[in-house]
Amino acid sequence: MTALQNLERYLKKGNMEKKILINLGLTFLSATLLILSTVGFGLSILVFVGFIPLLMAIRLGGMPPLISGWIVGFLYWVIGLSWMTTIFNHFGGAPMIAAVGLLLFVAISGGFFFFGLFGYVVGKKDNIILLALIFILLEIAKSELFFAGVPWLNLAQSQ
Repeated sequence: MTALQNLERYLKKGNMEKKILINLGLTFLSATLLILSTVGFGLSILVFVGFIPLLMAIRLGGMPPLISGWIVGFLYWVIGLSWMTTIFNHFGGAPMIAAVGLLLFVAISGGFFFFGLFGYVVGKKDNIILLALIFILLEIAKSELFFAGVPWLNLAQSQ
């Protein structure tokens, strides 16, 4: 019996609050692994296991898959792009509140349009080839379309 099966069996006995807490824990773990895989931290190998906790969280339930994916994306973007506040405030002359607002806008929308959509599709389909294809298409769209094609925080950059 795998760890995921044990956890599912345990949660069937429990209540919804347990499911939500475990889902949040797995979601935060996924975000942490992906953040640590970015260039500044030097743990690029973690990108290969970074989505496993998110996939487990979506499979276990407790929260809508769109929300679980969005939380991962929001945390990944808000921490990975935190340098934006310095750039806009110090070099651009924008007030710090405006710089933080822009960061939050990018993290909220980026988290939703990429990780949130991925989470939504994971919740609907259980085909690993289709999921990989959709994530690659979302990464390409992020590089080519989002904010006029600025390739910020593409997972391939971790390698």
